[in-house]
Amino acid sequence: MAGRLGTLELTGRLRQRALEAQAIQTRRILAGIAEIDAARARLHEALQGQGAPRSIEAAPYLPGYLRAMRAEEADLLEERARLETELAEAEAALLARFREAKANERLLDGVRGALRTAAAKAEAAELDEIALRAHRGREGGPGLGRRAR
Repeated sequence: MAGRLGTLELTGRLRQRALEAQAIQTRRILAGIAEIDAARARLHEALQGQGAPRSIEAAPYLPGYLRAMRAEEADLLEERARLETELAEAEAALLARFREAKANERLLDGVRGALRTAAAKAEAAELDEIALRAHRGREGGPGLGRRAR
């Protein structure tokens, strides 16, 4: 039983590390999504400021500029969608690892409880044996060879 306890403790530590690694990956994906959102916000700010031509000379370039900005936003949205898919997968994996860790904890608690119960039973049996020996010692004392008259 003690070997199983050690195995479960080791497994628990490994699962905890895997859980932490999965959480780090999930945070990285969330940070990537936040970066994309910030880039889109900067892009929208630039579009707001450059939406109207400032001079006659810049007017012919405005449609091309707006197309380039829209293409950049489309790329950002595509990357965001890819990251959202990765995030969903990472969150599902994180949940699965969390469930595994919890199941291992329940098993570990069960084994620890069984060990405590076995130790308590062994202690009770030892105390019973000590009491039995003490009782037998009193019965077989100095008058052991005499008969009652």
